[in-house]
Amino acid sequence: MVRRRPHRCSPSAVSSLTAVAASIALVVIPSSATAGTEVFASRRVRVVADQDNQAPREGFITLKVRAENLTSQPQVVHLSFESQPWSVVEAEVKLAAEERRTVPLLLPASTRYGSLGVTDGHEDVRREGFNWHWQSHDPILVERPSEGLSGPIIRFANEGGEVEDTNPTVAVTRAELPDTLPPLVGYAAVGLLATPFEELPEPQRRALEAYAATGGALFLAHAPTRLDDTLPLLRDGRGEGAHAYGLGTVHLCGAAPRCIEALATVGDLKRAAFLPTLAMIGSYRYGQADHAGEPLIDVARVPVGGFLLLVLAFVLVLGPGSFMVRARKGPHALLLFIPLTAMATCGGIAGYGVMHEGLFTLHATSRTVTFLDSVHHRAATQSVDGYYATMAPSEVRYGALAAVIFPQNLVDSASGMRIDESNGMVFKSGFISSRSYREHLSVAVAPSRARLTVRATPQGSVTIENALGAKILTGVVRVGGRSCLMKEIRDGAKGDAICSEGAPSEDVLGEFRSGVGARFVPAALEHNALAPLEEGEFLVGLDEAVFAPDGGLRLTRKGDYQLARGKVSP
Repeated sequence: MVRRRPHRCSPSAVSSLTAVAASIALVVIPSSATAGTEVFASRRVRVVADQDNQAPREGFITLKVRAENLTSQPQVVHLSFESQPWSVVEAEVKLAAEERRTVPLLLPASTRYGSLGVTDGHEDVRREGFNWHWQSHDPILVERPSEGLSGPIIRFANEGGEVEDTNPTVAVTRAELPDTLPPLVGYAAVGLLATPFEELPEPQRRALEAYAATGGALFLAHAPTRLDDTLPLLRDGRGEGAHAYGLGTVHLCGAAPRCIEALATVGDLKRAAFLPTLAMIGSYRYGQADHAGEPLIDVARVPVGGFLLLVLAFVLVLGPGSFMVRARKGPHALLLFIPLTAMATCGGIAGYGVMHEGLFTLHATSRTVTFLDSVHHRAATQSVDGYYATMAPSEVRYGALAAVIFPQNLVDSASGMRIDESNGMVFKSGFISSRSYREHLSVAVAPSRARLTVRATPQGSVTIENALGAKILTGVVRVGGRSCLMKEIRDGAKGDAICSEGAPSEDVLGEFRSGVGARFVPAALEHNALAPLEEGEFLVGLDEAVFAPDGGLRLTRKGDYQLARGKVSP
């Protein structure tokens, strides 16, 4: 049982934190959550919505909607949230007789205000307004130790003694912990203070583990008893403290007070420190959006050269050609020659566009970093995906352990977006517009049978069998205390590796860094993917992003680069 924290931190705790460069005061206050706003009430159903003003700056805002069936017959409740910047999030909730259910409605993090509309199919739609304030820091999600208290509100006292708010805290009960990945991706950290990790229901445990594996910071007050089963990606120790975990970190605190202190010492924790960056934001063709940079996919660039050649040909034909036609056929021939020339030029431009872009093609290229869990057959992935659509897709669907992260300042990504959350997260429109380029950041944990097999002979040579699903461009595997370099091994083929003592050369590591480009934060790569290899671990660069979540789309891929790390199969 977790003991309640006093309203102020003990002197010993404060003195221990001054060594970090500042003093911390932890204040526990009554929960700021209200009892909820009644949005809809009829003889059949009643709907109440709860909001928390500590909204994430990226990812999704959770609006908790509680629906209750007041009759002995099944009922259907229709939810529709219309927000500004303009987007629509819809869900259909089916209630059994006298059933009560809480439905998390996930809104794009750029949502500042909007209205929730509810109907049961009989009564007219009724609406209630909600709004969220801009946050200067990423919030922290914590499981509160008891029903009567919220989680800790962390305040940072600088050297001058002035108290400044840092990461706001969202406190939830065990039952309110998310059981999918999308509600978690916007939080700087998640703290499990009361419930042992292995005692959570399977969906919640998988969601929290996926959050850490894909770049989050997970704080556990009680370390799991079977770490290899519950946290299979731990690779640098089992004791208390912070441990690299896939693409993120897991903090094993030992007790709830230590977890609270660890969260306080984090200060201005930013999940973005472990996430890739989008160099091209917006649906503009090229070079017009915020943070504009080189697009990942060549087809997104305007083919200026080809268009200039077509225009030059048009001018040459229409200019001197008109005099020749007039001299040979007479002035009346120009009435036919000029329109035909213009039509031929327009047809040439359209044909060139079809050959260059395709007719109904969705082009994609990705820069991806993946951790492979060969024991549990999973892949934890961060991916920056560049899309160019000749025609907008009609539906994009992501699973429970996959999410697209929209930064808070990405207003354009939320504009015109329609999401159906009746059965998972389905983007009906707005994911990408026709004839536009856009980059999305996606994270996912998905099943995978990909593996790499190593065979070492008594003579010291090493043979690699590639079953990763794509061609290995460059790779390193740690075998027998040596670093073995592999080059150009096709999927399903075998190849030899050249082994040497010591760590991989800087040239090889530089090739990995340049492969994922400027999208990934260098410090984050050194923390996870490019950390020193242990015995039996491998790091490879692949020519296709086979682990990048695709949302169920049929993509034409070109120019991918996949950086994958894992352990060799026995």
